Amino acid sequence: MRGQLVASLVAAALAAVAGVGALIAVAAVLRELLSRSPQHARIWWLIAAALVGVLARFWLRAASIRISHLASYELETLLRRQLTDHLGRLPLGDVATLGSGPIKKVVQDDVRSLHAAVGDVAPSLGFAAAGPIAAMAVMLVVDWRLALASLLLAPAAWLSLRLGLRDRDRSAGRGTKPTRRSTPPRSSWCRAWRWFGPSTPVSRRPGGFASASTSSPRCW
Repeated sequence: MRGQLVASLVAAALAAVAGVGALIAVAAVLRELLSRSPQHARIWWLIAAALVGVLARFWLRAASIRISHLASYELETLLRRQLTDHLGRLPLGDVATLGSGPIKKVVQDDVRSLHAAVGDVAPSLGFAAAGPIAAMAVMLVVDWRLALASLLLAPAAWLSLRLGLRDRDRSAGRGTKPTRRSTPPRSSWCRAWRWFGPSTPVSRRPGGFASASTSSPRCW
């Protein structure tokens, strides 16, 4: 799995470098077109190089994402299998005491939360790190003043990113919080619904369940 993540990181970095190479080829095409005596053969070669760079960028980027996500799915399957095997060795009374809510939170939500760390970080990190480094290297070769001007914009970009992501965790928690409120009474109510079922007459349903079960609930 570690090898898959390294491969995803390298592929993402190469995708970023290929994208910068495509931009260099486009700039060379424009420079050749604006020259006094453009060489048509050279222009077509540069256009072909730009197309190859763009295709390589998209292909390597897609390969990086695919590799990292396959590694993430493999890790999630492994963790869920180990957790369920451990639950299978516990006494039945302990499992019933826990209820479906905490078990679902650990087996589903907590394991799913690892997907971003495994499936998304490696390709994003490789692409985000290699692209600016390659672009900075090109700008240093072309004009060091241009590279210096771009570096002066880095603090403003970092501050904008921090301001944009300051409420990310709280906003993300609003969507997952309702799914973590599955309690044992809810699970018991759903088991009772499956036991008596909609075909059982209302008069034969016990207590308050008779009035509550007249509408079809969503049980899972």
